[in-house]
Amino acid sequence: MGERERAGLAGLIPKPIPGLERKRAAARATLWFEQLWPALFPAVGVAGAYAVVALLNVPALLPAWPRLLLLAAVLVGMGVAAWWGLRRLVRPRAEAVDRRLERDSGLRHRPLAVLQDRPAGASAEGEQVWAMHLARVRQQVRRLRLRPPSPGLARRDGWALRGLLSVALLAALVIA
Repeated sequence: MGERERAGLAGLIPKPIPGLERKRAAARATLWFEQLWPALFPAVGVAGAYAVVALLNVPALLPAWPRLLLLAAVLVGMGVAAWWGLRRLVRPRAEAVDRRLERDSGLRHRPLAVLQDRPAGASAEGEQVWAMHLARVRQQVRRLRLRPPSPGLARRDGWALRGLLSVALLAALVIA
């Protein structure tokens, strides 16, 4: 490839967009949270149930050994519940992060994927078309938004046990 062709292709490589990496990091954190909170919620539920029992002073009514066994059972239950949920976590891929940003922003035709693309051939007309296309994509990317995380606990907790636990904790706090 000659010097002139290399110089022409250098102009086709998109320049970094200010703030894009920060938005990608926020989208990655959102995707992590949406996986992490449902994975840890069963362990939090076990801890909350024990907190209700402890606030009602039930462990104090037990002799020493059963009280220790109850505490050990709660700790083992929390550990198993956390392991069970965390074992399914996967690292969000770059494509998933970009799709999340595009979906939350209402962008179509995957403009973030275009930023990694290159034109197939190098001609004067093709370079002009590609430059116009990149300019349009840059305008779209400036409008990126990220919606708040939605871990989907309501979908997974059909019996609304999280609400029951919240009410029980509040009632135990009032009673204690």
